[in-house]
Order: sequence, then structure tokens, then C-alpha cells
Amino acid sequence: MSKSFLLVSPTTEIIIKKLGGEEKSLLVKATLGGTLTEENIESLKTWARQLSAAIQTASESIENKQVSVIIDISTFEFYTDPQVLTILANLMKTDNPFVRKTATFGGRSDQEMIENIVKGFAGRTNLRNFKTETEAIAWLSV
Repeated sequence: MSKSFLLVSPTTEIIIKKLGGEEKSLLVKATLGGTLTEENIESLKTWARQLSAAIQTASESIENKQVSVIIDISTFEFYTDPQVLTILANLMKTDNPFVRKTATFGGRSDQEMIENIVKGFAGRTNLRNFKTETEAIAWLSV
């Protein structure tokens, strides 16, 4: 049995540096890890629904209606089911109106290539991968 680590963490506050000042916003945190196979596709779909709900709920509670999202992929190993790409792309399409930027961190170069494919499927330009969480948060803060 393959193991996956799918978690949506509590939302926290983030300060966005803008021309002329700062703005408070919300940061939705999630983890996508382990191995994703056919046997845990339903778990991935549940995670995607939970993440989407967290994003939409957070966006309703702030003035500009867009949140930042950070996803830890440092424990993500690989996927064997192509449905994974479709589920992630659909999540990104659905949540695009509510997301200012999405950053992932901890991924390898092959995962960054996969991320670019998902980004293309979703039609999103506001997604980037970083080596560390610190780098990801710095990008989300501007």
C-alpha cells in the first residue's frame, strides 16, 4: 500500500508589501507528500476539496478576496496515476479567482517540471516553486 501525506493546515496572516505600504492578507498552508497512486486518488480528491474550501473561506474574510497559498512538497515522492495532474489542475482552475499567488517549496527539479505542466493545464501564471519555505514566503509577501 502506498502512503500519501495530504494535509491542509490552519490559515495564518501574511503581510503583503505594496507600493505605498503594507496590506494584511491570509496564507493558506498545505502539504502534498508521499506517493500518489490509483489506490489513494480518493484521498487526493478529498485533500483538494479541503484545500479549495479553506481557500474560499479565507478569501471571504478579507477585503481584497484573494489569499496566498503555500504548499510543502518536500516529502512528495512521485505519482503513478495521471489523474493526479488532472485533479491538481482542476483545483488550480477552480481556485484561481480566490488566489493571489501559490508557492510550493522543497520540490526536486523533476517535480518543478510537473508543476509547470499543471500550471499550463490550469492556465495559471501565479505559481512558483522554491527550494525553501523562507524563499516561498518572501515571494508571496511581495
